[in-house]
Amino acid sequence: MVCDGCYTSGQEQRYEKWCFGKEDLVIGKKVIAEGYDPESIDCKAIGGECSDRKYCPLYLTEKIRKLQKEAKILSKKRGEQKDVDDESSEKGTVSFSKKRNPYRSSSKLYPIFDALLKGISGSGGLDSFAKKMGVDPLNTRRRLVADGRRGKFGRKWKLKIKDEKEKVVFLK
Repeated sequence: MVCDGCYTSGQEQRYEKWCFGKEDLVIGKKVIAEGYDPESIDCKAIGGECSDRKYCPLYLTEKIRKLQKEAKILSKKRGEQKDVDDESSEKGTVSFSKKRNPYRSSSKLYPIFDALLKGISGSGGLDSFAKKMGVDPLNTRRRLVADGRRGKFGRKWKLKIKDEKEKVVFLK
């Protein structure tokens, strides 16, 4: 089973790497790169080769987000989930949930910022994670720090190392 984060980042990958969650890329009448096609042999629900054929159309149509939202509401009603905006132990900061990522989901910074919200641990932290995502680590760090300092998206944040994890901490 593949997690939502992997599917979301897969949807942002180039067509050559993974066709998941994308429409055909067409210029004029010519198909440049193939995406999801319910009539394709690989994508067919029964007998298709692609192991992700059940989930691909859900991500393509954004129906998965609606289903996730409904599931979250149900679990909240049952009392299984904590409030999203729990205050952190540090004074003057508030931690935000995944859905409060200021970058567009098509941006290379989106999955990096998501990882920073949860905390990136290990040797290299943000730099090694950025390399794995295929972006320049130094420019990524500079951009995240500059955007957070300016409050470019209406909120200010800092990158901090906390409990051996590099995290984004929002300022009030």
